[in-house]
Amino acid sequence: MGAIISQTRAEEAKAIYDFGRAAGIGFQLQDDYLDAFGNPENFGKQVGGDIMANKKTYLIIKALEKASTDQRKELESIYFENSISDPDLKVERVKELFLEIGVDQDIQDKSSAYFTEAKDHLKRANLDQEGEAQMESFLEALKSRKY
Repeated sequence: MGAIISQTRAEEAKAIYDFGRAAGIGFQLQDDYLDAFGNPENFGKQVGGDIMANKKTYLIIKALEKASTDQRKELESIYFENSISDPDLKVERVKELFLEIGVDQDIQDKSSAYFTEAKDHLKRANLDQEGEAQMESFLEALKSRKY
């Protein structure tokens, strides 16, 4: 909106839009990771909330995609059918499966790739030095959220 209001050239407005999109996706992926594996004291939310709520995050989607047949059956049973009624046990077992399958590293890699993409878009935005520094600082703040 700011780029449009300030009558920025179309190419630069697109670069700013692409920056925001990539930074937002990187942030959301990082948020999904932190929800499962973060430190609640640093993160500011209860860890495992997405798992308890059966949210369809990148972690569960990627885990179901990569899981062995047995892992997939167990994940589906726990996550979608609530075969473990104790929320703490459910969260712990799902997290164990995420680690076994390796999606914890997948999501961190994907989030990092989106933050890198955002930085690349920022370079195309043709901002003045101060504006670019502020946007880079904003991006760094998103990336450095505590685990």
